[in-house]
Amino acid sequence: MRAVFRKELKQYFRSVIGWLFLAIFLFISGYYFVLQNLMNRSGDISVYFRNVISLMMFLMPMLTMRSFAEEKRQRTDQLLLTMPIRTRDVVLGKFFASMAVLGLGMAVTLCFPVILALHGSLELWVTCGNYLAMLLLLGCFLSIGILVSALTENQIVAAIGTYVILFGLWFSSGFSNTIQNQKLLDALSSLSLMEKYYEMALGVFNPASILLYVTLTGLCLFFTGLVLEGRLRQLWAYGLLVVLASVSVNTMTTEAVNRFGLKLDMTEAGLFQLSELTRETAERLEEPVKLIYLNSQTRADSYISQMLDRYATLSGQISVEYVDITQNPSFTAGYTARGISLEEDGLVVQSSRGEEVLSWEDMYEFSGNGQTGYAITGFAAERRLTSAILKVTRDTGHRAVLVQGHSEQLSEALEELLHTGGYETERLVLDMEELTDAVDTVILAGPTKDYSLAEIEKLDAFLNRGGSLLVFRGAGDGELPVLDAYLAEWGITPRDQVVLEPSQQIDTPLNLVPSFASHLINVYFSQNQTYLELPQTRSLALDSPGNRAVIPVLNSSPDAYGRFLGEGLTKLEQREEDQEGPFVLAATSEALVTAEGEERRAHVFVCGSSSFYTEDLLRSANVGNSDLILQALAWCNEEEAQVNIPAKSMGAQQIAITRTSVFILATIFLGVIPGGLLLWGIGIFFRRRHL
Repeated sequence: MRAVFRKELKQYFRSVIGWLFLAIFLFISGYYFVLQNLMNRSGDISVYFRNVISLMMFLMPMLTMRSFAEEKRQRTDQLLLTMPIRTRDVVLGKFFASMAVLGLGMAVTLCFPVILALHGSLELWVTCGNYLAMLLLLGCFLSIGILVSALTENQIVAAIGTYVILFGLWFSSGFSNTIQNQKLLDALSSLSLMEKYYEMALGVFNPASILLYVTLTGLCLFFTGLVLEGRLRQLWAYGLLVVLASVSVNTMTTEAVNRFGLKLDMTEAGLFQLSELTRETAERLEEPVKLIYLNSQTRADSYISQMLDRYATLSGQISVEYVDITQNPSFTAGYTARGISLEEDGLVVQSSRGEEVLSWEDMYEFSGNGQTGYAITGFAAERRLTSAILKVTRDTGHRAVLVQGHSEQLSEALEELLHTGGYETERLVLDMEELTDAVDTVILAGPTKDYSLAEIEKLDAFLNRGGSLLVFRGAGDGELPVLDAYLAEWGITPRDQVVLEPSQQIDTPLNLVPSFASHLINVYFSQNQTYLELPQTRSLALDSPGNRAVIPVLNSSPDAYGRFLGEGLTKLEQREEDQEGPFVLAATSEALVTAEGEERRAHVFVCGSSSFYTEDLLRSANVGNSDLILQALAWCNEEEAQVNIPAKSMGAQQIAITRTSVFILATIFLGVIPGGLLLWGIGIFFRRRHL
């Protein structure tokens, strides 16, 4: 084998083929790296791999079309096969020689992740996974090309035949729109080189993918040996049995991997790792839940598809289906009749108790605006799917009202969090609309204008029938005497005093890190290490009037000091006239009430900060502000503690590289290296021609 390997490797570089291949390979690689990474200043190396691989298919026949076709044309194949060398060694020698040329080109591209690392971004395991996937896939392509070359004497026929087979295998799962047999469709999908490669390019290590590439490569080399030995009759019978056995093994392996969750998530942010809450939710399911992706599996969003695969492994109660709504208009008809619009790449989470429709946009978090464009910054699929599963399997749903009309400081992140907690939300003008019996919770989110007595009466009637009230009353919200007087009736009085914290703060004494009081809301925080951030917080005075049970939830440290709002905050250092702490920053009040002949419990939660639920704080995985709101909601509805599942960060890290550096690197990768290799190959071609 060594002799054949050395002969073939020398042959590649004594002709123009090897140099031309390397020149084109490195030009294509450099083009995508410069375009996708350097010019966009993106540290996401997987983008380069996902784009470059499709063009590599066109290059592989360049290395393999001469392997045996040229030997047959020149009648040197008989000389080669009659030498004291086993046929297997001949085949392997040619295969490893072509792999060596390919490996040389891939070795040069190792400078790409090195450049990204030097400029501040490198996902090591994702990079390793991508290189492994490319090496295995291209090795598979080469083995197919060698087999086709062994079947013909014409190099052009060998190249075209290789292209046809590669495209067929590459897009084998693309026949889903025409094949109705699910078992046949699953078999084709399990053989799809495209799906397997893109999965590994995402950073998912799948043993079934490795087995498929190795098996297909080995089969092609084995069949090549049979062809060279003239055992064509055995080829068909032998080959059919081996192929069927290989397909069966690969299908069973894929099924085992999917069922037992053997895929390894190598992404830095753990994009596809499921939280303990999701696992517990799946284990507690008592009825089937169907996750329906609204597109064919071949055109499905690869990130969402990966997440759905993991949900399917959690419980036998969870099943995943793919429905192409463009090919199945009858599926959408029922939703259209109910006024529900389904969109491609959306999802339907369905159980016997209800269903939830999610859009593709719900699965991600975005940054930017209509002028600068939008960029995906987070992967929120787990949060959305688990929330939807909880919602459609509950006996009763919850409804929350965000009161507006008083210049409230509402945020989309707060509404999204409520939706995550299983609440249907709506905005309501209290002065003009009524609080129906379907409403569980009313939220006053940082009002800056006071309420009328009629509105207070509506709130009081709502609480007296067992409702829940969440109030965020920050230091900068102004004077609201009517609302404050009503809260005082529940034993919680917002004071005209801002709390400053010299010891437990973030950036400034106005951004407090509170301590947790002994309260049911805080049980979750006693088991999970996290902290909260309360900007510009008003202190609260507590009392226990009548049958109200008032309990503090958040406190300041004893080192905190309070300053009355009229005294200004130009200087934040403690003064003699400032009141010394500690202070209550959030508290609850509850009371037994009788409504419709039954005893119920009314709940009030008051927080002294209206900046507690800003977009940045609720979307941050570093602070527990969103968790506190979910725990407060659970306490209000006397349910088990809820846990927020933060979105996984997936915004590509930006690399710090100058325009000059980009220009220099682009010149090297697109001009100097491929141009130099091409000129060297042309020089060898003309030099050998004149010998």
